[in-house]
Amino acid sequence: MVNPRPVLSSWSRRLLKRQSTLEPSWIAANQCFVHMGSSASWQSTHETISCLRLHQNSTLPRIAVRSFQTVPPRQAPHSSKSNNDQQPNRSPPSDDSTANDKTTSFQTSDPPVLTWVDQYLPISWQPYARLARIDKPIGTWLLLWPCGWSTALAATPGTLPDASLLALFGLGALTMRGAGCTINDMWDRDVDRAVARTQTRPLAAGDVTMKQAWAFLALQLTTGLGVLVSLPHTWYCFQWGAASLPLVAIYPTTKRFFPYPQLVLGFTMNWGAWMGWAATYGSIDYSIIAPLYLSGVSWTLLYDTIYAHQ
Repeated sequence: MVNPRPVLSSWSRRLLKRQSTLEPSWIAANQCFVHMGSSASWQSTHETISCLRLHQNSTLPRIAVRSFQTVPPRQAPHSSKSNNDQQPNRSPPSDDSTANDKTTSFQTSDPPVLTWVDQYLPISWQPYARLARIDKPIGTWLLLWPCGWSTALAATPGTLPDASLLALFGLGALTMRGAGCTINDMWDRDVDRAVARTQTRPLAAGDVTMKQAWAFLALQLTTGLGVLVSLPHTWYCFQWGAASLPLVAIYPTTKRFFPYPQLVLGFTMNWGAWMGWAATYGSIDYSIIAPLYLSGVSWTLLYDTIYAHQ
């Protein structure tokens, strides 16, 4: 696992510059980070976690505390044979200990880190940024690429795709991917609390209430609507864009009863294949776009299945 100390040290230096304006809990927590960054002992990691827990309150970002609660202690290196001879013989691990080891491995398979969201955004904005997964842009790219493919296919041979159209699709992908994540977390908040990998999501952790999530979702959908009505051939694009909303809404529920929810995700994530051509011509050439769309769905089915097994 990547050593978090360099990140903490950088963050600590920035906090120290603002120390005169920080509340006591922030200053105390920062001293915990400094202690962690300056100590050579891995045991200090767990001392730092204990220190942070003492100073956690509503003014301290919970991610700063929670990020290091699943960090496992570093195993001591194997000593020489003479040292091994001094150790008593140990029995093979029991089934319970093996299960615990597997649990620990699962909990740390996706180690949390401090991102630019935690370092640069105002504290009150951070839960919403994490709710929209702004710090994890791969989902935005996966939603944007089908739009780009379709727009490129629609361009006149020998010319580049319309840059303004690609910019609108980029903003729309960022907004609607965030809206999809918000809807997903609203559906799954109770399940997320019971899963180690998702316990720190804002709704599951209590950083955002359902009322706040609804308001944030309304803002995201309003922004998405603004992008949609800015596209050429507005009414035609509006119909195609609105047709994708049921897929966005039902995808989280398909995980409960459908054995292949990644197929529904594929239908949703690749909807931009229709939008690029529609925004260019105000019509759809199914002989071109249908194969592109189905290829994208197959692609999503593959990568999301791989992701689910990691």
